[in-house]
Amino acid sequence: MKKYVFIIVLFLVSLSGYAQKSVDELFDSCKDMNNASIVDIPKSLINSSVLKTLKDRKYKKIWKNIDSARIIYVEESTPEIKAKMMNIVADCEKEGMERIVQSNEDDGKVFIMAKPNGDRVKNLLFIFIDEDESVLVKIDGNIGMSDLSKVTKVMLPK
Repeated sequence: MKKYVFIIVLFLVSLSGYAQKSVDELFDSCKDMNNASIVDIPKSLINSSVLKTLKDRKYKKIWKNIDSARIIYVEESTPEIKAKMMNIVADCEKEGMERIVQSNEDDGKVFIMAKPNGDRVKNLLFIFIDEDESVLVKIDGNIGMSDLSKVTKVMLPK
């Protein structure tokens, strides 16, 4: 019996690692898009720059819980780029991420995907698809669900 429990636990742990790897591979595949600008913000940069320049304490608290952020900005979105972004949304859902927010306004779409772990979120993905441009933001960390609402208010278009 212990053997079966061990095998099931091992299987579940490997699935969660596979989901994270899959999201990273999807994100990395976007780097090959034409007209793409990529920004990586590691924890060291967050600690040395972002936290020192932020004045608002509530945002400092959120950034302290972020391990890294990666951003891809694609100018002049083609139909192929938009389709690739939509495929990322579908693939993330297959890998266990949940749609926290979906907004369809005018010519643009916004998706906020999260991988919840109890009352915390380990992985957060923002996908903005507009007629002219597309943006993908991936945040890894340990963000509380209450802080998540603050982040989404800042990230959503007004």
